[in-house]
Amino acid sequence: GGGDHFAHLSTGSFEMRGPEYKSTKYLYTGYNLVHNDEPVPDEEVEGMHSTDIYTGKALEFLDAAAAAIRDPKTEAQPWFMYLAYQAIHSPMQTVSNEDSSCNSIQRKTKDRAFASMRKKLCGMLEMVDDSAHK
Repeated sequence: GGGDHFAHLSTGSFEMRGPEYKSTKYLYTGYNLVHNDEPVPDEEVEGMHSTDIYTGKALEFLDAAAAAIRDPKTEAQPWFMYLAYQAIHSPMQTVSNEDSSCNSIQRKTKDRAFASMRKKLCGMLEMVDDSAHK
């Protein structure tokens, strides 16, 4: 969690405890988009939201699997796909969409930050839902 959905960087921390560590905290920041154990080149994903990238890769796999099934020379192999999106959690980032149903969310609170977050959460959920329809 906590990875930027457009820059594909994560920042986090962990703490090691015990007599040899004396409660040492470690902070890290790094690129978090990897495919087949190799970092994905920036130019391939520049400006793309992680939800769109994951959906695109899943669709590529499904297209290749469907082509293999149609090929009489290829023996069909079983496969399993688990697609875990980074959305929906912070940072609250979404692609702006003029036709989004989220634009109609009214501010029902005096807390402007919370009202803004509701629209962004809705937008992130909408992106995942739209991906399922592709």
